[in-house]
Amino acid sequence: MKFDYEIFPDDTHPKGYVEIPLLSVRLFYEGEYDDIRCLVDSGSDECVFHSSVAENLSIDLESGEPRTYYPVGLAPIKGYAHTVELQVHGLNERIKIEAGFTEASELCLLGQSGFFENYEITFRGFEKTFEIRSRP
Repeated sequence: MKFDYEIFPDDTHPKGYVEIPLLSVRLFYEGEYDDIRCLVDSGSDECVFHSSVAENLSIDLESGEPRTYYPVGLAPIKGYAHTVELQVHGLNERIKIEAGFTEASELCLLGQSGFFENYEITFRGFEKTFEIRSRP
């Protein structure tokens, strides 16, 4: 499936926004689900979501495995890992991923572990599009 980059507000950019690869996904956990938009981030090692997503899924945040995440240029962030299912809007399959949940960032990230290892992602920055294909 092919997707267009989306406009994301950025006060530091001269235009006041940037165009980035955002993707709508649905996360599932024990009968609950939540629809969210995430940055498709090839530079992120893991999939990381805001703690409010865990709350929406009725996940007991601190019952997960404690983790420390190291965002580029920022201080380390404490979080907790939980196994959830993820479905890309428009695709039929669900995949199991180990996701980190943290209170530090509102922006949800789809990273290498879990997401990129399950899909073929092609970025076309010159077109402001990206494509996702399921693994054969």
